[in-house]
Amino acid sequence: MSLIPVVADMNAELNRISAFSEVSSSGFIEDTDLASKHNYAVLYYFWSMEFPAPQIQVNEEQNRLGLTQGLSAQTSIEVLRNFMRSTFKVVVTDDGVLPSPVDDINKVVER
Repeated sequence: MSLIPVVADMNAELNRISAFSEVSSSGFIEDTDLASKHNYAVLYYFWSMEFPAPQIQVNEEQNRLGLTQGLSAQTSIEVLRNFMRSTFKVVVTDDGVLPSPVDDINKVVER
């Protein structure tokens, strides 16, 4: 089955200058249900206010760039700016068993 991309998701210029995070929702939202994924992103952001900024594992270059936390409502402004200036994004590689961010695992990857 071929997916038709949503135009709003294809804004490469905006993604280039944003602190971009890709939240996995495997297990409770189908990968093809883009509307639900977008709606969940809002809930996920506000939910993340209840937890400390996610811990991430970074390599030497990413550490030098100041990419020291995952992206959430609790992430420091300095780290957000560092992500905006970089070519990296955060991907939630494992969303744990709960829909909340509390047990998620974040990874830094090239955009």
